[in-house]
Amino acid sequence: MINHSVSKELLERNYHYRRLQSQHEEIEHKLEELRQTPSVDGAQVHALKRQKLHLRDQMHQLKAARVH
Repeated sequence: MINHSVSKELLERNYHYRRLQSQHEEIEHKLEELRQTPSVDGAQVHALKRQKLHLRDQMHQLKAARVH
């Protein structure tokens, strides 16, 4: 529950966190689009997943800094 409330607070008050969250969502939408195409470019999917993971890691670092 603490993690959720920290996320909510960061979304409301932290521009950098909001930007990371927005980019994370954009990549998820791109991945969904790619998954629906018949000839998926595996390298492109892999690169997007790597970017998404990097964004998630940055968001977790902001949460951890906020909690401590």
